[in-house]
Amino acid sequence: MAEDFVDVALLSIERRAAPGADLSDIVSFSVTTAQEQRPVYTMRKVRTARGFRSGARTITGEIEVAVPISGMPVDFEQMHADREEFNMGVVRSDGGVRKTLVDVRISEVQESSNAEGEHTLRVSFVAVDYRSDLPGAAVG
Repeated sequence: MAEDFVDVALLSIERRAAPGADLSDIVSFSVTTAQEQRPVYTMRKVRTARGFRSGARTITGEIEVAVPISGMPVDFEQMHADREEFNMGVVRSDGGVRKTLVDVRISEVQESSNAEGEHTLRVSFVAVDYRSDLPGAAVG
C-alpha cells in the first residue's frame, strides 16, 4: 500500500514594520521543539530523585534558501542586525494545514556556495510559540 507524503511547504514572513513576503526557493526547513526534564532531588536517606520538573519549552529552527539572481525578497541579515521580531507562517500541501511561528528572532545567518555554483543562505531562528491555525485563517 502506497503512502502519501507532504511534498511542498510554503513559508511566508509577516513583518510588523515592513511588508511580508513569501519564500519559494526553500532548500530545507526544520523546527525543533524541546522541553527540558530535570530530576528533583530531596534530602531523603535513599539519595534518589523524587520526581521530575519541566523546564521552559524552547523552539528553534533553521531555513535554507537558494538565493535567486534577482536577490532575496527578505533581507535576513538586516532583520538579524535590527533584532526584528516577526511571525512565520508554514503551509503544507497536505490539505492546507497551517502552522505559525510566533515572535521569531533570527539568531544566525550563514551564506554558503557549493561546487555546482548554487548560493544558499541558512537562517537559524528562535521563536516564542509554534501553533496550529485553522485552514484559511488569517494570522495577526
